[in-house]
Amino acid sequence: MKGVFGIIIVFGIIAFVANAFLSREAMRDQGRPIAVAWGAPTPTTLEMQIGVAPLVVLNDPPEVNEKGVQRWNEWVPNHYQLREENGPDVPLRKIGTSALMLGEKAAGVPEFVLCADLKKGGKHVCDFIPVVAEGKRYRYSFVVPNEPPKVGRELFELVVEK
Repeated sequence: MKGVFGIIIVFGIIAFVANAFLSREAMRDQGRPIAVAWGAPTPTTLEMQIGVAPLVVLNDPPEVNEKGVQRWNEWVPNHYQLREENGPDVPLRKIGTSALMLGEKAAGVPEFVLCADLKKGGKHVCDFIPVVAEGKRYRYSFVVPNEPPKVGRELFELVVEK
């Protein structure tokens, strides 16, 4: 009888440890999937498009000037920072919509789209800061393709400062 209770206790401890590990893994920050599309190729460049989800703007809206106009020129670089891997920042332009990001293809319609023309084959890094005051940063590292792939969601992974 003591052997049965011993086995039950061992299995209970193993189940507790496994549950704690799986719970911690499920609760950790899995990153942010963000819609990315590629279009408008030239012989040397490819246009990158990043979909900005409506909740991003609602969670940390842009400031407004004295006339009530939203300051998107300040908001965009505070929340989306694109740069060459070991080089300068690449400015992003804000456009209203994109024919590449339609419904189920981009897993929802973005509030607006950010664009940049990037050199084919170039290595780049894009950081996403959902709420500037919180300081959390998510990063997507990529190589610009030679031909535009299908639109999809790319995982921007949490950047952990060491």
